[in-house]
Amino acid sequence: MSGHIRSRPLSFLSILLLLVLIQPVTPEQASAAQSEKAERSVGVDGLFKSQLIEVPYYETCVHKYTNMRLAVSNVGLIGSESGSWMDCETGESAVSCEFPAGSMQEYLYAASLWIGAIVGSDTLVTAGSEGWRYMYEMWPCAQPECGLTRRSSRPSDEYYDEDAVSDLDYIAVYTDTLVDYRWTGSDWDGLPHSPLNIEVTQRSYSWSVDYAQDFVLVDYSIRNIGHRDLKKVYAGIYVDGDVSHISSQSGGMLDDMCGFRETMPSRVGHGYLDTINLAWIADNDGDPESVESFGPSSVQGVTGVKVMRTPLRNAKISFNWWNSNTDVYFDWGPMLEATRRNYGSGGMGTPEGDQNKYYLMSNGEHDYDQIFAAVDFREHGWLPPVSRIGMEMALGGDTRYVLSVGPFEIPAYDSLPFTIAYVAGEKFHRQPTDFTDLMFDQYHPEIYYSTFGFEDIGENCVWASWVYDNPGYDTDGDGFAGPFWEIEDTLSDSTIVIDTFYYAGDGVPDFRAATAPPPPLLRLRTTQSGAYLRWNGLITETTPDPFTRQVDFEGYRIYLGRLRNVNSFALVTSHDLVDFKRFYWDDERQKWFNSEAPLSLDWLLSYYGGDFDPESYPCSEPGVGLAEDSSVCCFEPVDWNQYFSDPRGMKKRFTGEIEAGSVTPDLDTTIADNWIRDIDPLTGDSTLYHKYYEYEFSIANLLSSVPWYLAVTAFDFGDFETGLEAMESSPLANAVEVWTINDAAYVEEHNLKVQVYPNPYKSDGGYASAGYEDPYKTGFVDHERRIHFVNLPRSCTIRIFTVSGDLVRTLAHPGYFSNADSKLTWNMRSQNNELVTSGIYIYCVESNGDTQIGKIVIVL
Repeated sequence: MSGHIRSRPLSFLSILLLLVLIQPVTPEQASAAQSEKAERSVGVDGLFKSQLIEVPYYETCVHKYTNMRLAVSNVGLIGSESGSWMDCETGESAVSCEFPAGSMQEYLYAASLWIGAIVGSDTLVTAGSEGWRYMYEMWPCAQPECGLTRRSSRPSDEYYDEDAVSDLDYIAVYTDTLVDYRWTGSDWDGLPHSPLNIEVTQRSYSWSVDYAQDFVLVDYSIRNIGHRDLKKVYAGIYVDGDVSHISSQSGGMLDDMCGFRETMPSRVGHGYLDTINLAWIADNDGDPESVESFGPSSVQGVTGVKVMRTPLRNAKISFNWWNSNTDVYFDWGPMLEATRRNYGSGGMGTPEGDQNKYYLMSNGEHDYDQIFAAVDFREHGWLPPVSRIGMEMALGGDTRYVLSVGPFEIPAYDSLPFTIAYVAGEKFHRQPTDFTDLMFDQYHPEIYYSTFGFEDIGENCVWASWVYDNPGYDTDGDGFAGPFWEIEDTLSDSTIVIDTFYYAGDGVPDFRAATAPPPPLLRLRTTQSGAYLRWNGLITETTPDPFTRQVDFEGYRIYLGRLRNVNSFALVTSHDLVDFKRFYWDDERQKWFNSEAPLSLDWLLSYYGGDFDPESYPCSEPGVGLAEDSSVCCFEPVDWNQYFSDPRGMKKRFTGEIEAGSVTPDLDTTIADNWIRDIDPLTGDSTLYHKYYEYEFSIANLLSSVPWYLAVTAFDFGDFETGLEAMESSPLANAVEVWTINDAAYVEEHNLKVQVYPNPYKSDGGYASAGYEDPYKTGFVDHERRIHFVNLPRSCTIRIFTVSGDLVRTLAHPGYFSNADSKLTWNMRSQNNELVTSGIYIYCVESNGDTQIGKIVIVL
């Protein structure tokens, strides 16, 4: 790429440190600055805005139960700006938009909410972030209660709330009224932020069931808290992808490609099309690891934004993309001849200042896809691209886009909704050679474009629409359940039948998904011989499905994997109820149909007789089955019908007593305090726990020097009325990290001594290639080096010294580097974050007055 590429020299947090900590403002300076800028600090409502403030209580949290791990915040930002924002739960750098979960493939640098309006004679835009000047114009208040609120609709979740909408809700409230330049930054003209006086309530929802794992719904309520009406309001989402694996040297910012997809062939066939209206962004070629293959660091997927709800049904949707570059020649994006405009930067790309941002959001343009950047569309009213620019843009670039809707009005003290779905899809790039083989002529990119796989993300867009507004469901009771298609089919006997297929809802949001039973909360014990899981299934097995309103629990599955990644998990065992679906033969339609919930084997035996065998009447032949009065029925087992009959599988514990020889613990007291409430002191049971539903699973012979992940999913039997297939919770919803080492209780009971491995540590030991280091293949070798401390007491401090007595590192346990209650991993870095050198080091483990000392040898 020619020209000077826009760089990201400082993260947001670095800027705050420089402005707030390194150069603190004295009271005298603050007073002088406030007086000097007082006139410019007046909001459009005529009120002065605060210049000297308390620190806003900003937070970033991650939707982690799904296959797309998406960061959200209470500053109008989606994503983490390449980990610049810390995860509210772990304190580590937050992922931005990792897909698939655990892959370290990032599809988003940052996205943010933009709102523009006419207020009196002013044209103003408030941007959560704008990506090139590090302006942040939306902030929460300063108190802890202003942070993100977490809720879950799953009764087994520690954040369960009966008002929750999804498996994981994050709720944020923030405003644009802060004008302190140290937090908001200043625009290209040097002027401070001018607020619209809006308050945004942001609710984001995610579900862990298979069909909903690849999207997050984000619902905004935009309230005018000023006393002047907001006219010609436009709301939009700004997106900067930087699609790449985290090991990419460029951060993926130089070769993104974006576009807009309106429709996809519908699943019902017959030539019908689903409207998806998706603004998408992807890597230009998927980053093949070689000319022959994709690999773990290849980003083959695609993500995008779909507008779900606008305040007005006929709102205008604009899609504008551009390549951002400090060289105005390459700062370029498509532009109509009729609306030619200099965006302030001197180029046709980056919109500088409020007026240019507002123009971009309101111009009504629907830019052609980036891959067609070299094609001349003058006959359609577009300015022609300069040849060199168009050719380079067609191959990818530092691409951004804004998807916006409007106009609408927000009267004083009124509010309006705006809802989007952030969606991901797999297999957008399917062949590693497509780009090099087919994109040799930028003036004719149609062949390469035809290889793009929109099928998965298109399907996920449809599911997002259906969860947002359930098709065929009359939410408001007005008699309208949504638009539908009449599907005509011809049976084998030439009979014509017509089915009704609802392809959309009634226009009233539901935010409701048919979900699997809530996965159980897991308790873990480990020894060097194996791992032991316990869970209580009371809530899992008795909670009605929020969509069908029936208890539909069928069974559990246990998964094991080396990575916390959906594709890494393998099924270990499955246990389910022994039940069957009964089907009746429909002579008119010439097919079997089911109109009732599964029937247990006990019920069938009591109804048909003790010697009845439902498997003797399979549904393999049309019309052939068990004669019952004037009808014929057949039976199909639901799942495996394996009810705790696998000797290597899980065990059901009918009492709370520990069996002889078992090393598993009684109910963990921490869980009892934090999760299980109102325990009956006589029975030990509660509304969330009952001994009858207690289960145990053990697994042995796991390599103890690497982490494993165990998960227990719950699945149901589907729904005959809606035709929903059986659903299963995601392994990511409750996966626990397992090291088959002696846990802290065992260490204390047997008075074990601390051990360190590998010792000696050798740089040529092949640890990464063997999977002991860098399991996610980041390529950051020196940042992935690991030395492990095991047999640690529950609480201790580890200090590492040189042989001359200089302190190298202090590590607290439990803490950031802890992997288990008896284990900690040192990344071989000093207090100054420098990789240590070869030599002999002394470690000292201190706990409750006890001290253990040992040596570590490092050869680099």
